[in-house]
Amino acid sequence: MAQHQAKPALDRLDPVWGRIRREAEDSVRREPELATFIYSTVLHHNTLEAAIGYRLAGLIDHPTLSGELIRQAYADALEDVPAIGEAFRADIMATADRDPATHRLIEPMLYYKGFHAIQTYRLAHWLWSKGRHDFALYLQSRSSAVFQCDIHPAAKIGRGIFLDHATGLVVGETAVIDDDVWRDDRRRRQDPRQYRGRALRAHRRRLGCHQAGAEQRHRCRGAGESNRRCRLSRTRAFDGSDVS
Repeated sequence: MAQHQAKPALDRLDPVWGRIRREAEDSVRREPELATFIYSTVLHHNTLEAAIGYRLAGLIDHPTLSGELIRQAYADALEDVPAIGEAFRADIMATADRDPATHRLIEPMLYYKGFHAIQTYRLAHWLWSKGRHDFALYLQSRSSAVFQCDIHPAAKIGRGIFLDHATGLVVGETAVIDDDVWRDDRRRRQDPRQYRGRALRAHRRRLGCHQAGAEQRHRCRGAGESNRRCRLSRTRAFDGSDVS
């Protein structure tokens, strides 16, 4: 009974995490073979921040630098900048909102390498801001190797970011990406500007000294290609009101 009563309270305090936990419990019932995986990555943890730190540390773990050290770095970053946890939630909701193939909030957290690449960037960016450049560049290198998505830790990226099929995306040191921007590979026709709450679409391979968001004009260059224009798509920002 106590466990049953705790769920509504968690939903009020943290609706994204509450829904992910319910989805995890449902996954265990439907896929008992994955119970150990689901418990270790989701249900064993008290917060979404801890669960994401654990998942990413496991994915980018390497003999050179253990996952435990990466988990500790995430804990330090979240203690110093709690807003990183809000960015986690906004990115999850952005994915659920904009990707018709996403039916549960647990899916980007566990399975989507675009989401994983962005959250690895968030730790690397914090490390970079603290002058820990080698650790930050190490995470950039591991993210590129594991997720095929190369984001420089000095880039400035907002929250509510969705990378649909992140393979081959390169975000350079001087790039600025505002809140609620996303990359979608499904469309070719493009329009020359990007704004907050709009999309990076189709065959974007490199963002360098250009800005996405804040009504700034920019040019997109693909490796070995002429300049291409960017088509934009309006999306809604995360405020937690759509979680149930």
